[in-house]
Amino acid sequence: EAIDHFRYLLQVIASSSNRTGAQVICQEFLRGVQVMVDNVSHNSKHKTCMVWRYDKRPANGERHVNFGMIPMESETHEAALAIPYVRQCLNAMGMKNGPSHAKCIVTVDGPVLIELNFRAHGGDGSWCHLARA
Repeated sequence: EAIDHFRYLLQVIASSSNRTGAQVICQEFLRGVQVMVDNVSHNSKHKTCMVWRYDKRPANGERHVNFGMIPMESETHEAALAIPYVRQCLNAMGMKNGPSHAKCIVTVDGPVLIELNFRAHGGDGSWCHLARA
């Protein structure tokens, strides 16, 4: 499926009248559960504040529509793999103090980092009800 789609993209570029500098980047599709891990760090000691998973389901003819985020217990299989992995990533990036927000996909081979930001969880307010509790 990926190879066919790549060939399709190459055909689109080749048939385009505006193809100056056009490029195609291929990225592996990771199958698994997408997890977000929020930490706060002080003197390189990382404390996990929250773990979430994306609620992605088929809808409207698409396979991976995001319906929102669901808080996860830290003892779940995916969280138990993602938390120490993200902490290792924080150490590798030299994070010593402050908030961090990471996304990874937990595959059958283990977690794979998708994104790591040295900032608090996004500003969409999805966490606000937990802060008020």
